[in-house]
Amino acid sequence: MIELINKIKSAVVDMYSKVEFDEKEHKYTRKSDGKWLAGISSIADSLPKPYLMPWAAKMVVEFLQDKQEIIKILTPEEYLELLDEAKTTHKRKSGEAMDLGTIGHKFCEKYVLAKIRNTELPKMIEELKRPLEKFIEWEKENVKQWVLSEAMVVDTEEEFAGRLDGLAILKDDKLAVIDFKFSNQISSSYHLQTAGYSIPFSKYDIEIQDRIIIRLPKTPTKKVYNKETKQYTEEENNIEIARSPFDMAWDCENFRHARAIYKYINLVE
Repeated sequence: MIELINKIKSAVVDMYSKVEFDEKEHKYTRKSDGKWLAGISSIADSLPKPYLMPWAAKMVVEFLQDKQEIIKILTPEEYLELLDEAKTTHKRKSGEAMDLGTIGHKFCEKYVLAKIRNTELPKMIEELKRPLEKFIEWEKENVKQWVLSEAMVVDTEEEFAGRLDGLAILKDDKLAVIDFKFSNQISSSYHLQTAGYSIPFSKYDIEIQDRIIIRLPKTPTKKVYNKETKQYTEEENNIEIARSPFDMAWDCENFRHARAIYKYINLVE
């Protein structure tokens, strides 16, 4: 295990030596020629997300439903102003969720780093205590050794780079990329993202044998749409541990296709 860990750390040091990262712009450039490298998460996010439009529409409807009494006494001008405000509801909701997700993600980063360095674990975040405790429970049952936390991985040949959440040796001795998601569902783009993190390691003869998405909910419940009844129901929002339904080779192939499409989109636009 020590030999594998040293090999991984050596590979990461070499990756770091080949790229410059601008923290403010969140931009990766290849040192050899200054070429911009696409972000792994940006490539994966180029997949269509058909659920976003209905969700945004639902946010507008809920906003206006909450304002029913106020609407009755508004002037036409005030009503138009309210409609303008309603149109940006989804952005405000998304921003609020991202704030809490960022806090939770930081906890996971500090937790993994503390495990690697054998230092004091971070203080629990009360607003996210339920999912974070479930994550810790899963981690104790499944992880033998954490190897990396928030490490930059780079493929200068295929021109992409990113920062993975965690790399661990599991108790079944598989080397696994682990990604934390504070969301209400697991998107197919997440599986492409973990494939993207895995590709650079293959150039160093390091095989990623497992890829795990850990979905950590920000709320105790979530609304789920029923296609048959065309109604939303309130359901318990529990932690999810997910693996891609496809094998590594298939996901890596599709990530490369997504990389080509992402490049095309950026050149055209």
